[in-house]
Amino acid sequence: SCIGTCNPGYEFPDGSRQTTLGCHDRDGRWSPKKDFDDCR
Repeated sequence: SCIGTCNPGYEFPDGSRQTTLGCHDRDGRWSPKKDFDDCR
C-alpha cells in the first residue's frame, strides 16, 4: 500500500489529510484509483 499525506493547511477533496492506495497482488492494479487526488 501507499499512503499520501497533504501538508498542513491542505487537504484532499474529501476533506481528509491522508489517504491510502492499495495494490492488488493478482493484477498489480492500484485501488481505489491509480493516482492520488491533488491536495487543496
